[in-house]
Parts: sequence; structure tokens; C-alpha cells
Amino acid sequence: MLGGNRNKNYYNKYYSKEEINRKIERNEVCKGKLQHKNKEWFIINNFDEKIYIKTDKERNRSLKGDTVIVEKYSDNKSGRVVYIEKQEHKDKTFEGKLIKDQKNNKTLIFRPDDRDVPQIRILINNIPSEILCVFLCSEKNKYLAKITEWGESYKNPLGKLIKCVNNNNKYSINSKFKNSYYYEEYYSKEKVNNGLNEKKYFKGKLSIKDEFKETNSTVKIDNTDDIIYIKSEKDRNRGLNGDEVFIELLNNDNDEETGKIVYIEKPSYKDKEIKGRMSIGKNENDNETLYLIPRDKKLPRININIKTIPNNILNINDLKNNKEKYKKINFITKIKQWNENDRVPVGDLIKIDSFFEKYYSKKFVDENIEKKKLFKGKVEILPNNNFECNVILDHTKEKIIIEDKKYLNRAMDGDNVVVEIMNNDNSTENKKGKIVYLNYDECFYNKSELRGTINYFPNKNLIEFYPVDKRIPKINIPSEDIPKEIIDLNQFNENSDIKNNYFLAKVTEYNYLYYNPKGLLIKKLEEEINNDNNNINNENWYYEKYITEEEVEKGLNDGTLLEGQIRISDNSTDSYVTVLGMESDIRITSVKFRNRALDRETVIIKILEGKEKESAESSIQRKKDENKLKDEESYLLLGTKGVKLNNYIKKRGN
Repeated sequence: MLGGNRNKNYYNKYYSKEEINRKIERNEVCKGKLQHKNKEWFIINNFDEKIYIKTDKERNRSLKGDTVIVEKYSDNKSGRVVYIEKQEHKDKTFEGKLIKDQKNNKTLIFRPDDRDVPQIRILINNIPSEILCVFLCSEKNKYLAKITEWGESYKNPLGKLIKCVNNNNKYSINSKFKNSYYYEEYYSKEKVNNGLNEKKYFKGKLSIKDEFKETNSTVKIDNTDDIIYIKSEKDRNRGLNGDEVFIELLNNDNDEETGKIVYIEKPSYKDKEIKGRMSIGKNENDNETLYLIPRDKKLPRININIKTIPNNILNINDLKNNKEKYKKINFITKIKQWNENDRVPVGDLIKIDSFFEKYYSKKFVDENIEKKKLFKGKVEILPNNNFECNVILDHTKEKIIIEDKKYLNRAMDGDNVVVEIMNNDNSTENKKGKIVYLNYDECFYNKSELRGTINYFPNKNLIEFYPVDKRIPKINIPSEDIPKEIIDLNQFNENSDIKNNYFLAKVTEYNYLYYNPKGLLIKKLEEEINNDNNNINNENWYYEKYITEEEVEKGLNDGTLLEGQIRISDNSTDSYVTVLGMESDIRITSVKFRNRALDRETVIIKILEGKEKESAESSIQRKKDENKLKDEESYLLLGTKGVKLNNYIKKRGN
């Protein structure tokens, strides 16, 4: 009575619908609903007789409740499923736990709470990152899953995860089986709009004072001067600095009006790219978790899905074994989800945040020089200004402007480089470019010893070397690389001679990932620094000497100094420092006041007022007058080349 061909699959193929109809007419099969009682699987046929299906192979991918067609064996008491007429499980979801698949690292096993349902294989690549992140944090959570495919070759079905559930069957990314969400669910758009018209809710802009973890935030109500205070992280409800939010006032006895955020029309965390460093920590379940700690302190840390990180971006074992190395490397992540039960958002790691571009390959460079798409030249950086620089092309002597240190791409004054022109459109505008290749064997920093001063930062395990030639960036020297015969770091803070001496150093590495090069301290020079030169009024030093770390800490604590990020304008003269908590940026009006800071560096600034401001501005004006006179003398010496001298002087004066 048995039909169908045996094959290498785990299960037999189902009969076709036409064959089933013929067998029903010949009374060779019977139909019934699959049942499971007292450890026995069976159907009841039209004669109220039980037909037993004894093994999982004979049940042939059918589940309890399915309407099946059974082909009987010769004993007429048992048989096998040859067709499923109605699959009750097809659209059904099952609750259960996830476990690791010990035989396959590409799948996880979903074990349903209903023991009548077989284990379901889940492909890791098909698991949403926010759900996979929960599993990696804790294997105690429960999930909903459904069967998507169950072919003859699979002993167990394939499926997909729907969501993570807590005890109330409410989905959660970082669920800890609490009875309520960490954050309150947002109100509906219709509800907040109606409440806005009825003056029950108010709309405004969220401002986070200093750091995300701080609890004192404010919302300035639109078209008014009213300020509403948000006193807790939960009441801030996933709002970020600058978000347009809807708030509901809270009843309180305080003088300050307080409220909570109930809706954000366009949350800025959605698809937001965030820069920061990586950190491995423990979550509340004491499981190892990977976080991105944002550079912007007004942003929360981001829970990173370890399984989705490409090896070419980050090697987890390398991060564990070289934590000091990764303190200096920034990454970019994108927030994917931030649900009510997620105290912090979940994101994917996208790429390394490199300040410079990688150099083109030698082969690519040679090919494109032949095609006249890339050009050889020599770097020319003007003294005392690291941003006014050009590349002088070898053959035409044409100047290509390099506008930004990023485009200077680690090259130094005098280096032979290859440049790519960025605005090569035959316009009359000066050509601008970026350096795309540098010969390491011939470059400046590979053969030059530099003279400069140093400062030691014990908490960073680092010495910073400040070259006298201001065209060269500061150099980071790991303290473990400092020979004791040059400096005994244990005596550094007590030995004033060290801070007041010049040293020789050289650059050993300038990686595209790092803003500043790494170097080596060669020797201490007997030449001492004249401390009188540190005064801003003294013309022998163009820049002011940096203050000590102790002075920085004291100034930040008493409010006389501020910390922020500097941005340098296109003309390289005006700069702006963004200070956390201040509504407007602070303008730095001269290269001298910028004091060697480079674009996007974190800087410590002091606001000049009164006589100190007047004295500093007077010093700068005298320097400008000096330079103007030198320009005029140089012009007289070199000739006017057909231009009237008076016109030239007048132009320079303007």
C-alpha cells in the first residue's frame, strides 16, 4: 500500500493533490486532525478508529492540529502522513527560548515552550540586529518565532524570530523581565495635536545641559520665553539635545515647572551616525557587552551588536587585548533602534572614523600620473600657519591650494607628494587639491630630527612634544618609550629643568587613523627656554606657551577656563569654539589666539576681558604692522613686475 520513492531526504515527499484524490476514491488513505495524547500521535478516521503515527518521520512535518492525509499500513492500525491538507501552524507564532547551536555556528536553536512543536533552526544572518544583541547580552529572555520553511531535507524546520518578549508579552530589546517599560510609550500624533490645541501639551526644543547622564534638562516652549525642566532620564524619554518635543506638565510643589516628554515627531536618534570609542563592559545580567562611548557627551552610549561587526572594522579579541590602542581610535555607529525597554539605544558599527584618507596604491598613482589625472609636486607650508599651504607642481610650477589639514594628509613642508585636483573644471578659480600619495622613504618626518618642548600627562601615559617649527603638528610619545637617561619620568613634576629645556625628537609613524603622529624622543638639549618669552606681549614668541595639566584642571573647576571643540573657517583666520552648555560659539579672531590648535581638536580656552584683551589685541596689531612693513620692503627689493608700488601698498593696507 505504500507509494512514493524513497530518497536521501529525511522525509518523504508529499503526494500530489491529484494522487491524493485518486487514493481517497480507492479508500487507500484516510483524513483526520493530528492529535497527541498520552505520548501517542494519531488521527481518528471516519469510522472513529484511531490510526497511529509512531515516529517523527512518519508524521512527515505535520504538527498537532494539522488536517492530514494518512496512508495506512497493512495492519490498518498505523500509517504515515503523505499530505497536509490544512497547516494550522503556518501562520502561528510560538513562544520559547533561544539556545546556541553546538553543531553549526551559523544558526541558533529556538526551543518552543510547547513540547509538541519541534525545535526551530534560526539563521543568524536573518536575525534582526536588535534581537540578536539581546540574546548576546542574556540567554534568559524569551522570544516569539514562526516556521517559515520545512523541506524534506530538514529534520527540523527553519524559522524567523519575531521579537523578544517579557513576562507581559511586550517586546523589548534589552528586556530584563520587568513588569513595565523603562521609558513611557509615546502618545499618538493625533492625541498630542489635540492636546496642543487644548493647551494640555506644549511643544518646544530640548536642551541637555552638559552630559546625557545628567538629569537636569530643559525645554524652551515655542514662541515664548517659558522654560520647562525635565528632572529625570525617564521623563526625558529618549529625547536628545536639539529635538523638537511635545511635553506634558507634571503636578509638583516646586517653584520650577517640570514636565515629561510624551512625543517626538522626528527623533534625531533615528539613523543617526555617532562617533566615539569602543568599550567592553558588563550589563545588568553580568554578561559581556560592547558599547560605543560617543565623543559628544550629550549622547548616550550605544549598545553594539557584536555578531554583526565586520572583522575589517574591529577584531573583538584585539580590542580585549589592546585596550590602550583602541582608546585613541574612533569608530562610527548608526543607531538602529531605541524602544521603550531600552535604556540605551542599539546600533551597528559602520566604519572606523579615520581623520585622514588612506594613500592610493603605487600602481594606481603611476597609472593616473600617466593619464594626467594625478600630479607630482612639492609641499610648501607657510611659517606659523599649518593651513596656508600649497603643492607646487613639478612640471608647470602651478600652485595647488591645500585648504585643510585633512587634505594635507600627513605631508610636511618640502615633501614630494602626489596631488589630486578637486575642482578641475577649467574655471578661473584657484585650483584646490588633496594629497593622495607620499613616498615614506623620502618624506620629511622619516629623516628629520625636530627641536621642541615637551609636557608629560601621567593619566594618558603620554608625553606630548611641541616642535618649534609650528608647521609641524604636536607629536605623541608613549611614556614607556622614553629612555631613563633622557628623562626620569618619576622626577618629571619635581624637575623644573625638564619643562624648561629643549629636546630633539622624530616622527616614527603617522597613521591615517590618528590626528597626530607618533614619535620618539632622541635627546635633551642643554639649551634652556627663556620663561619671559611666555608673555603674550613679548614679540619673540608668536604663540603663547601651553599651560600645565594642573592649571587646566584648576581653571575648569573654578570656571576661568572652558573646554570645547574648535572649528576653523575657510579663510583660516577666524575660528569658533563650541562649548557644551553655551548657546553660542566663542569666536577666536586671530591665528595667534588660536595658538596652534587644529580644526576639530578639543581645546581649553580662556575668555579675554578688560586690559588683558586690550593688551593682547595691541600685540597682534603690532605684529601685523611689522609684517606689513616687511612685505613692502620685500616688494621694493624684488621689483614691482609692472604694478605700481603705491597701488600694491594700498592694496596690502586694505
